[in-house]
Amino acid sequence: MKNIFLSVVVVTTLLAAGLGGTFAHFSDTEESLDNFVQVGSIDLKVYTKSPVGGPFDDPDVPLLISAIDMQPCESKDFTWQLKNTGQPAGDVCNVYMHVKNPGCENVTVIHTGEARPEPEVVAEDGGWLGQVYTPGLGPQGDICNLLDFIELTVYYPWNQVTKTGPVVFTGMAGDIVCDNLLLGRLDKCDDPQDVHVVFHLYDISEDDLGALIGPDPYFLGVDNDGDGLVDEDPRDGIDNDVDGLVDEDPADETGHFDGTDADIIAKCWDHWPTNALMKDKVTFDILFSLVQG
Repeated sequence: MKNIFLSVVVVTTLLAAGLGGTFAHFSDTEESLDNFVQVGSIDLKVYTKSPVGGPFDDPDVPLLISAIDMQPCESKDFTWQLKNTGQPAGDVCNVYMHVKNPGCENVTVIHTGEARPEPEVVAEDGGWLGQVYTPGLGPQGDICNLLDFIELTVYYPWNQVTKTGPVVFTGMAGDIVCDNLLLGRLDKCDDPQDVHVVFHLYDISEDDLGALIGPDPYFLGVDNDGDGLVDEDPRDGIDNDVDGLVDEDPADETGHFDGTDADIIAKCWDHWPTNALMKDKVTFDILFSLVQG
């Protein structure tokens, strides 16, 4: 009986081992704790240079450009600073500038209260200038085309010490309205970069009217002296219509005034179309866009 019992125990044990798996094997586990995913950032800050201020974010970014009472052939420049405070440091980003929402108005002359100075009225509506009757050009400037007569140069990044920098745009300011202008790199946590812009008010010659304001002719086929006759006093230095005036109703497209004449140049008559821009004002917004990659 003892032998039979031991045999049963052995068989039972072997069966249990077979059903439950082997008696021994190697194993090992490791556990990683506190895993996480953290998102980086980009954050564009604007700093003013004069007066020094910032950093600014929307909706507190102040005006950056305020050019008051500009004169023909005068330039005014402005500088401000941009910085990317995003993380991680060194990631490549690019910054853009977008001129948008142009608005226009006439500015009242302080001393007279006039909305339009007399030279502007003559240039836009027609009248006498330098003993010559000039045809009106129609409204200019206050019809939101003043930016088309302002030359704009944009430098980025601008070196404030050497007063130099790559030119990223040069042309009429109106050409970049509603366009995204790529300034260049503005990587995360890099040093702030300066944007420098120069506005130059164009001095409009008669000879530029066709290109700047509309198709020629402005003088051919026009009763420039208002006497009911057309082109009866061509530009030849002779009083062809015997009215005591010379070349006031020219039959060519070179304008009323000879821009090569030293006296005319000294008196600036040849650039009378610029008068149409007097006391005109344009307002606009500047949107800066920062894009990673």
